[in-house]
Amino acid sequence: MDSARSARAARAARRRATYEGGVVALGKEARDADYQFWHAGADEVRWNAMLEMALAEIADENSSRLSRLIGGVRRREG
Repeated sequence: MDSARSARAARAARRRATYEGGVVALGKEARDADYQFWHAGADEVRWNAMLEMALAEIADENSSRLSRLIGGVRRREG
């Protein structure tokens, strides 16, 4: 349990060092911020964000399974 807690703390520290957070209103502003993050970033940034969400969900002891709502891979058009 302590190793899981320290691993979570290490991921959180890495996330705080490399990600920027903020409050986004609901509706169009939230959709625009989401679009900007997922489409403006480099492939590595998007991949790391999706992987971080998946690992956080897997590490959650209360979660019975990985939710399919947290990410996906789609062919880029254009």
